[in-house]
Amino acid sequence: MARLRSAGSDHRAVPPPRPAAELAVAGLSVVTVLTCWRLFSGWDFVPMLVAAALLSHGIGAVTRRLGWSPFPSLLTSLAGLVIFITVVEFRDTSFLGLPTHATWEAAQLQLRAAWEVFPTAIAPVEASGGFLTAIAVLVWLLAHAADDFAHRAEAPIEAVVPSAVLFLVGTALGGDRHRVAAAALWLAAAAVTVAVLRVERSEGAGWFGGTRRRAVGTAFRVGAGVAAAAVVIAVIAGPALPGASSDPLLDTRQARSSRTTLSPLVDIQGRLVNQSDTELFTVSSPRPAYWRLTALDDFDLRIWRSSRTYGDADGDLGGGVPPDLGQPLAQRFQIAGLDSVWLPAAFGPKTISIPSRVRYDDESASVLIRSSSSPVGLAYNVQSVVPNLTAAELSGASTDLPPHILDHYRELPEGYPSRFRDLAEQVTKGAKTPYQKALTLQNWFRQNFTYDLNVPPGHGETAIDNFLAQRRGYCEQFAGTYAAFARSVGLPARVAVGFTPGELGTDGLYHVEGKHAHAWPEVYFGGVGWVAFEPTPGRGEPGAQSYTGVTPAQDGRVAATPAAPTTVPPTTAQPAGNGRPRGESGDQQVNAVPNLGRQLGGSGGTHGAGSTFGRFLLGLVAVALVGALVLAGAALAREQRWRRRWSRAPSDPDRVLVTWQRTLDALGRAGLTILPSATPLEVAASVGPRLSGPERSGSASLEELAETATTAAYSDRPEGADPARAESLRVDVQRSALRRLPITRRVLSRLRPA
Repeated sequence: MARLRSAGSDHRAVPPPRPAAELAVAGLSVVTVLTCWRLFSGWDFVPMLVAAALLSHGIGAVTRRLGWSPFPSLLTSLAGLVIFITVVEFRDTSFLGLPTHATWEAAQLQLRAAWEVFPTAIAPVEASGGFLTAIAVLVWLLAHAADDFAHRAEAPIEAVVPSAVLFLVGTALGGDRHRVAAAALWLAAAAVTVAVLRVERSEGAGWFGGTRRRAVGTAFRVGAGVAAAAVVIAVIAGPALPGASSDPLLDTRQARSSRTTLSPLVDIQGRLVNQSDTELFTVSSPRPAYWRLTALDDFDLRIWRSSRTYGDADGDLGGGVPPDLGQPLAQRFQIAGLDSVWLPAAFGPKTISIPSRVRYDDESASVLIRSSSSPVGLAYNVQSVVPNLTAAELSGASTDLPPHILDHYRELPEGYPSRFRDLAEQVTKGAKTPYQKALTLQNWFRQNFTYDLNVPPGHGETAIDNFLAQRRGYCEQFAGTYAAFARSVGLPARVAVGFTPGELGTDGLYHVEGKHAHAWPEVYFGGVGWVAFEPTPGRGEPGAQSYTGVTPAQDGRVAATPAAPTTVPPTTAQPAGNGRPRGESGDQQVNAVPNLGRQLGGSGGTHGAGSTFGRFLLGLVAVALVGALVLAGAALAREQRWRRRWSRAPSDPDRVLVTWQRTLDALGRAGLTILPSATPLEVAASVGPRLSGPERSGSASLEELAETATTAAYSDRPEGADPARAESLRVDVQRSALRRLPITRRVLSRLRPA
């Protein structure tokens, strides 16, 4: 009899759903996601993160209604998370929406790339790549935790904590964009959520008296009042509080008082995308040029950086090429929206009109503004000597290089992958002189790779791996990879960062915007100095065509095909690859804004931003299908467990008792409450009338099965227990119980795994 009581003890009624509380908690998650505007630039992050929050809460709501315990609910939520991330971020690597080995590799590459960039990234960052994926995973997991705290533990305060975690992440790392508004919005949503959860936690009248519906309505009104008060306090009193105007707790941009500054290569994609149409400065010049900021000479497999010592900028400035290998170029700059510690100038500058406001480093040929000055609104004149070189001059350059050039600018970090070195040697195989190596390497990139902004930022080992696998990237990857490969084959190299010429306006000025941000490699030649090359398709430096074979171009609107200089043997100027160059010779380059479909380590395909909603729907369908498969698998597993228990029962009476326990399980799933202490005959007496149909088959079968179970439990005559007959009666009772339910509840009753 103890076994019978134990079997019935698990069939308690499932607590009724609480839609108001569910909506309040889900709404808080959505509001918290919206406050991520401080982490990401633009609003491209909203569809993916809101979908992650709502799907996580939705899975929690469904599994609660099915009566699942926390652990299977968590497993289902994790499965949904994997499918969601796979479909939204790595669809090209999936199989029917399910992750494959390629998916896991792509995800690892994407997250590693974000981690490498994280120490030097500036918030708000682009809503893409590993940053967006990591936050989506965090949103999903925190939403699941909030759901469990609110509806399983019934802990209103704890239910707000997961959202508070995400909000604090934004506060610690986010940029200074509407800080008070974000705090006010989140506090308002949190106040309403706690109020609703407290009322829903009560069994009847709640705090405020009246019916539950009235209590919930009162909670909304009181919560709204508390929220309004929070908003007023945040907006009026918040700015006056100590520290309200301070920098973020973790400011990824280095302080202006320090001359250890953020590498401009890290910020280049942000300029290309977020400031694409923002005018940064204008230049008055008789000829176009690349307006160079600085050069980066240290590479640690994570990032290209520079740690130079700057001196006075009075008199003649050193650096650049010898005067007999260049021609003078006068420029006048007017800074508008450029936020940089370096000032642009054509390479290499010889004099500047504001020496007291800047400092200069001749080796990198870069102008650094003093910490007491601001670049915005600054106007200055620069006199430069720009290179005027030929292929013959570079082919005959001296191989006798200064020791510090050989030691420093060919240095590669410990652990530099041999696969990169081997590939660089393979590409430049057959090139005899340093110039031939530099040119061959340039043309290999230009003719075998595609310019594409739809890749995550970064130029470390992970980014190079991804760049080589997909054969697409933007100037950050082209310049960084070229410089590393050049060092691999013994060429002194570094990365220069600056801007292409800009648009020549009717006012005679070159108007330089964010979309003109650019990076390119420089190679050192004996007796010449630093010489720029252009591996990025669709880009070409004015005045360098004589030795690069690249037509001047910018913005990807002109697809310049490299032509071999006539003074160089054709075999050394041709690319180390076959086939028509991608992205050139008629294929227009497009600077598309990165979208949620960015793939890392996949097939290399890109998806337009317009497909975001469609991909969200596809992700929703995929999660629903996985959920259905999980539920079906749980039902089949439960069926198998019952059969195994029945077949392993040592005797016929024991099999009958297993059948009775299974009958109690079916009745509980059909919503028929059974007292744990009830005997089989008492169960038949209380439940049987509710099964009565036109032919009373269900009620009669339950009565007969109860008598058989009683005989099996108490009688010493085993011949009175017929397992086959008991199974037939169970099927009839189960069908009668399910006929009472609507079709949807019939399905759900079978899927509940408990």
